[in-house]
Amino acid sequence: MKLKYRTLAISLLVILSACGEQEQPTPAAAEGTPAAASRFREAVDRAAEAVRQAPQLAVAVDTTFRAGADTRTGRQTMLIGPGDAFDWSGPGFRMAVVDGRLRAEVDAVEDRIVDVPREGALVYQVEDVLTMSPPPALLVMRSGAAAEIWLDSLTSGLLPGVRVTDVVDTGTGGQVVHLGSGAGGQGAGTLSLDADGMPTRVQVDSVMAAGHEPVDVYYEVVIEQITAAEHLPPLEVGDRQVVPDVPSLTATASTQTPMIGPGDEAPEFSLPSTDGTTVTLSSLRGRCVVLDFWATWCAPCKQGLPELERVYQETGRGTASVLVYGVNVLDGGSIDKVNAFWKTQPVTF
Repeated sequence: MKLKYRTLAISLLVILSACGEQEQPTPAAAEGTPAAASRFREAVDRAAEAVRQAPQLAVAVDTTFRAGADTRTGRQTMLIGPGDAFDWSGPGFRMAVVDGRLRAEVDAVEDRIVDVPREGALVYQVEDVLTMSPPPALLVMRSGAAAEIWLDSLTSGLLPGVRVTDVVDTGTGGQVVHLGSGAGGQGAGTLSLDADGMPTRVQVDSVMAAGHEPVDVYYEVVIEQITAAEHLPPLEVGDRQVVPDVPSLTATASTQTPMIGPGDEAPEFSLPSTDGTTVTLSSLRGRCVVLDFWATWCAPCKQGLPELERVYQETGRGTASVLVYGVNVLDGGSIDKVNAFWKTQPVTF
């Protein structure tokens, strides 16, 4: 099983770097003896089994993401199971399964709601409805995804080729699983498990290396058990307009989503730039234009920015035939907000 959100979030980067990919070690890659490798595998299997076998998961998830001087925190609550039950809410957002339907709403949009028939594997359908964001890591674990996938999800992709390097018993039945990056990665982290094997905390210290300056990144997830009663009442459609996915919630009434195939001409757009100018796509005809779609709250997008910077630097910093643009989406269209965030990033494109 291989989830597609990493490819969706930074698909352009994957295309540009595919020729240089190297085989990454698995999470159970031996750091020493075969016995050590077996112990590593037992630890990650224990965590996955605990999440899969729990009749119901009702948790609060607190996250902290710090890159340089920029710190962002958030709190989500989540109910998964029994059966097909699912209720996930965070700042200004909620998604839930109600009467055989998967629904999602955004507080800032009062007249629309996502409402689609509940079909197929829940983790894939959640991913399809979100479109640009990953499903929650615990849902990925519960789906039976390979350790390589759910460890990457739990660590927000900050440890490329994530692998287990050590396992330490806490003395109270719990374990601390030490994590490292694969070949070429810079970072390390820990995954804490309670006596039942359930994940309780993830901490990652990593480095996002830009073309001219590395940035230290700290990421933390704290998972706390709560009672199911803390969740909100069922999502009701009411008289709201029904849309198929989360991007459609925030689209304007005049927005149309074109279907673009290989060889088709890209749709025209004019967008304000952080330097005060306006960029019109048709004016760039004849040059190679690299567009990376990102959002301030999207951790995989942030991870990809240094790679875009590398492309920008290596193709002449906009002076040759290649132009590189980061296109902000799903942030409410506030140029001031984008400018404030962009100043904290170690990029020059």
